[in-house]
Amino acid sequence: MSEKFKLEIMSVLNNRLILLGSIFSVFIFLFVFNISFLNFKSGERGIASSPGASVQKSFIYRLSQLQKTDMTKFASKPGKLDKLRFEVLKGKYNIFNVDNKIQQLRLNIGEDGIKLDSPEDFLKEYRELLINDISRFSKLSDRTFKRDISSSMRIESYEVVENGKLKGRLDFEFGPDKSLQEVQMHWL
Repeated sequence: MSEKFKLEIMSVLNNRLILLGSIFSVFIFLFVFNISFLNFKSGERGIASSPGASVQKSFIYRLSQLQKTDMTKFASKPGKLDKLRFEVLKGKYNIFNVDNKIQQLRLNIGEDGIKLDSPEDFLKEYRELLINDISRFSKLSDRTFKRDISSSMRIESYEVVENGKLKGRLDFEFGPDKSLQEVQMHWL
């Protein structure tokens, strides 16, 4: 055998030995890892435990012990616009606003409108939420229109006066069942 042939055989054997050693070391590592994982005791720290876990558990426990009235301390107090949107209008209307001032109210498609007892009371209560300040308003007209043969709509209009000048008109549109459909502001 030639010297060159012996070197090639040794090189191939050396590469196989390195490959077998690598595979053997991976098996040893997995074996040790499995033994240590199976011998895990409940008092020891687990994989997902951290020093902050006990703090989180105590916070969750204290949170669950709070009364329902105490839970409101975490929320911010709803403003007048939120009360209008969710208490009075029951979330059934789109409110188009600019800088938290109402420009238009429109009933959402597929919703039943709310019964509004008095547009005057509504204006007195929520006039500071409207797009322009309203110091005085008065009823301008109350008109009924036929939509088709069997139904009609009613529009109640109010003129808005600011510092003795006419500023615009507010139209309250009511459907055939006397529910509020839309409030539209027309400013001059």
